[in-house]
Amino acid sequence: MKLYIRLWPFFREHWGRCLAALANVFLFALSNIYFLALVKELSYDIERGNIGLFIYRICAGLVLALVRSLASYGQSYNMDWIGQRLVMKLRVRMYEHLQKLSLDFFNKWKVGEIMSRSTNDLQIVQNVFVSNIVTLLPEAVTFVGVLIYLTALNWQLLIMTIITLPLFAYLIQLFTSRMRRISKYNQRKLADLASVLQESIYGVSIIKAFAAERKEISKYTRENERSFWISMKGSRLHAMQEPMLFMLQITMILLIFMVGGVQIIEGNITVGNFIAFCLGLGMLVNPVTIFGKVTVKQQQAYVALDRIFELLDTEPTVKEAAKPRRQAIAGNVQIVDLSFAYNVANGLVLKDINLDVKAGEVIALVGPSGSGKTTLVNLLPRFYDATQGRVLIDGVDVREYAFDSLRGQIGIVTQETILFSGTIRDNITYGKEHATQAEIEKAAQMANAHNFIKLFPSGYMTYLGERGVRLSGGQKQRVAIARAILSDPKILILDEATSALDNESEKLVQQALENLMRRRTTFIIAHRLSTVRNADRIVVIDDGRISAIGRHQELLQTSPVYQKLYRLQLKQEQENA
Repeated sequence: MKLYIRLWPFFREHWGRCLAALANVFLFALSNIYFLALVKELSYDIERGNIGLFIYRICAGLVLALVRSLASYGQSYNMDWIGQRLVMKLRVRMYEHLQKLSLDFFNKWKVGEIMSRSTNDLQIVQNVFVSNIVTLLPEAVTFVGVLIYLTALNWQLLIMTIITLPLFAYLIQLFTSRMRRISKYNQRKLADLASVLQESIYGVSIIKAFAAERKEISKYTRENERSFWISMKGSRLHAMQEPMLFMLQITMILLIFMVGGVQIIEGNITVGNFIAFCLGLGMLVNPVTIFGKVTVKQQQAYVALDRIFELLDTEPTVKEAAKPRRQAIAGNVQIVDLSFAYNVANGLVLKDINLDVKAGEVIALVGPSGSGKTTLVNLLPRFYDATQGRVLIDGVDVREYAFDSLRGQIGIVTQETILFSGTIRDNITYGKEHATQAEIEKAAQMANAHNFIKLFPSGYMTYLGERGVRLSGGQKQRVAIARAILSDPKILILDEATSALDNESEKLVQQALENLMRRRTTFIIAHRLSTVRNADRIVVIDDGRISAIGRHQELLQTSPVYQKLYRLQLKQEQENA
């Protein structure tokens, strides 16, 4: 119930529609109740032979049926409108929340799990929760109204009917609790299935390279089979529910007929009243049966809502200051007594880092894989916060800056180039949407991208497809560099930006990077030491600590770690020659 209460603000926004739907619900219920009275009067007209009144009531019944139909349409349409709007807003709210979450969230959660909660679970809420409200609300009001009418008509028969209701309630509760457990497990399995699918699509080139298609098909089939059998448990439970409730319903109706028939024979009740009572009984039992079906299905929606709100309740670990600063930066960076751990229990990744970088200086970070180079630069735009110590930009702690102000002045070019589906223009202007065509072309020229872009028939309006599939690795990288140039950052982070390129592409990208680095504070992470020889300073990081700082020739004389890296690289170059 607590989860449903949390949905109340969504309904409150559309109180006008809610009132219209409720008005139609009550009109629908009143039409049902009045129909019982009309049937009773029709039976009296037949007994008395009053043809005029009989025909009049038949016409009244047709009008009543029309009113009931219009009321049914009104409540169904309005409630469906509200429900669809609810799901739409939940979808947007989830997407907004995902954008606000910190990077560590995406490192911990599977992509398939996130996708499942954002699609499958929302679809369940839409298909089950919304449709159930449309079904249940008019039936609930009809139930109460008919119950009052039948009490006035024949309370003795009604008491016998009510006695069976606890049995109905017990069966419904039994099915409900079991369905909730099955639904929760099934939705978890659907998330696993989505994860397998997502990984196979993302890694399709590796799968084909290792001829592992059968292995992946087998893995997906196993997960699919598990999901199937869990779904069948729910189907079996749902299939058992209806015949059991039907048998109970028929038994109750036959008992009512037996007792009512005796009362008619003894003259304690008229045939008209008994017919009206039986029709009312049908209206009374129907909501109970529907309530049973709806309650079992509702567990799927409840589990889905639980999973949705679990995601929405996840707090970002990196939060913006209450009164964040927005100001232009020059690019001076100070790292003071900094230590960092992704998880304190697993130990520190960075330890006692101290570094002072002047605006416009080029700093290269080198060291063995896993030494903490990328982790260090990720603290500048506050993808993570330092566990101990501080990161200062222009003398201000990065935690005091607004996210958009800080990150809007830091450019990042990584080894894995991220491009979005859309045009080349869309990707270049991603950080500066209102850039002029002249600005875009200038940025592309500086990135050595303009010439190949113009070769496409549609030029800058060329559609790239998902993840920029129409471009080569070097072309993607140059588009990413043009994007960074256009945003005009004061601090630049280059994380293995040329390591995955061939020699020809690397030369073009390297020229583009040199254009990008002018008059900007630059942090370069590179395994190839040839790319960092001209840096103002080279910072050697080993096991999370700074082991040496200097220029190339100096470090070759003084740093054992740098010497080892240099020897390994020379050996690799000789082997590849």
